[in-house]
Amino acid sequence: MLRRAQALLCCLVLGSPAAGAAPGPDEPVRLAVVNSFGEAVSLRYFSETVDAIARAVAPRRLEVHEYEPSSFLEGAQKNKFDVTIASAGLTTLMLEQTNGSALLSLSTRRAPNPNKANGTAVIVRGDSPVQTLADLQGRRLAIVSRKAFAGWQVPAGELMRSGQNPEAIFSSIREVGMPMENVLREVKTGRADVGFVITCLLEELEESGRIARGEFRLVAEKKDPDFACRHSTALYPGWFLSVKPTLPAADARRILMEVLALPPSPRRGVYWTVSSDRKPMRDLFTLMNLEPRKPSVANFIQRYKGYFLGALLVLLALFLYSAAITRITYRRTAALARARERQLKAELELKRSAQTIDSLEKVQAVGLIASMLAHELRQPLVVITNYAQGLRIRLSRGPVDRGVLMSSLDEIEAAGERADEIVEHVRNFVKGRRSRPVELDLGQEVEKIIRTFKRHCRSGISVAFEPCPGLSVRADPVELGIIFMNLLRNSEEACLKNERDTPGRIAVRISRSGERAVVRVQDNGPRLTDEVLERMRKLGRPSSGEGLGLGLGITRELAEGCGGSVSVERCEPRGASVTVSLPLSSSSAQGRSN
Repeated sequence: MLRRAQALLCCLVLGSPAAGAAPGPDEPVRLAVVNSFGEAVSLRYFSETVDAIARAVAPRRLEVHEYEPSSFLEGAQKNKFDVTIASAGLTTLMLEQTNGSALLSLSTRRAPNPNKANGTAVIVRGDSPVQTLADLQGRRLAIVSRKAFAGWQVPAGELMRSGQNPEAIFSSIREVGMPMENVLREVKTGRADVGFVITCLLEELEESGRIARGEFRLVAEKKDPDFACRHSTALYPGWFLSVKPTLPAADARRILMEVLALPPSPRRGVYWTVSSDRKPMRDLFTLMNLEPRKPSVANFIQRYKGYFLGALLVLLALFLYSAAITRITYRRTAALARARERQLKAELELKRSAQTIDSLEKVQAVGLIASMLAHELRQPLVVITNYAQGLRIRLSRGPVDRGVLMSSLDEIEAAGERADEIVEHVRNFVKGRRSRPVELDLGQEVEKIIRTFKRHCRSGISVAFEPCPGLSVRADPVELGIIFMNLLRNSEEACLKNERDTPGRIAVRISRSGERAVVRVQDNGPRLTDEVLERMRKLGRPSSGEGLGLGLGITRELAEGCGGSVSVERCEPRGASVTVSLPLSSSSAQGRSN
């Protein structure tokens, strides 16, 4: 297969007889391939792609040229190619500097997510004592080039995020050039202690038998469910297929259609798709001060503006010091006058700020009241609407059983009474009247709320309840109902996002912790991301699209009004848990002491 791929590339560079005999322009289409893996591996990966591009541009000839990262960027500046296959980082730099468009991103069986298909393996020999990034201090490093994306920029950014200087941590940094197998040879022979290589290279070489399994080991190895290759860094988009403005749009369209039509390769599952997230690469470029810009006087000034500013400040300080010696008396008098003027302005500004804050607090209060009313009235209004529509449908079909009619009217009446209680509660809040807490059996109240939730829950989600008898709290029953109905609805929304083969489950458990009652509502919804968990913990801040901010915000306000608290935790391997802690009433506390 390797010889066939080599013969294919040679034929494409020279032009096949059929292509040369076909009519059309004599100008060839020039394809640039960055050789990061090594010639043999690169040919195995891209031979089918090169073949598809040749078919797309026929009858024009396709010339294929291999580049290293440094010569690749120089070739782009000189318009030496029309189509490129290169790493995402090199492609981004090249397109920003010389224009063009990235069409497709490479995915494989090992990296099915095109946004997480490339990274770095920080490698040492299998018998090396190095285990963590901190152990790299004073070691000898081998890399292909400082211009390589996965070979230098990605691991250097990883070291910078851990608080280390990639240029200072190593005793020496040796650039050995392409292919990247040179780095492995340096580490294997002991001329280097550690090396940076692109992900999946170790697996490719082990499968082909060119290196032994266990001959090399990774430092600070990470795990990712979307990536099967060993890696030590964050992951970025993989290889990009891009076109330059020198390629006609019709040829670019045919290349796109031809390459997309390629099936995944039988052995490695290599295919082309679309990458949707390039932000991690731009964040890395910003961190390392590698923003892709064309060289210019403005860029030079921007890069060294700190030095210019420092020199200017030194000159300004010398000038001010010289002037102060001759005008010190005048300046002190003027300074006192300015200080008095600033004091008067500050006092006036303070008064204006106090008035502004008072206005903002009133606006915020009105907003909270309106949001709370709209949020809490939705559930009883939905119940009333559903039962009314159901009765209308039943009546349109003929007489309705009196028992069914009375049961539906009871539900409508109960929902109406709950809506009235909510409106009355909000009216009292607006008028500044405090709620009237009464002593309630917490287990009975929560069980009643769960029964109401089950009656109106049509999603088939199961609710398990584990009470703790004998716990009483002082609270407003309406507020208590709002607290736990909100938590049950939030858990229901989370469970509805599960896959079809994962039934939704909610568990409610009551326990006692000292002089407080603890109610824990846990669901088995999808695993929370760090971003969603952070938003849930910042209770009261509305979150777009999640339905978590307002409900939890009201829950927190009402729980704290009862002297309680609310906390949110992520459950493993999936789901979330919200814990409400409420102070026990005096009777429950005395009962324990007796």
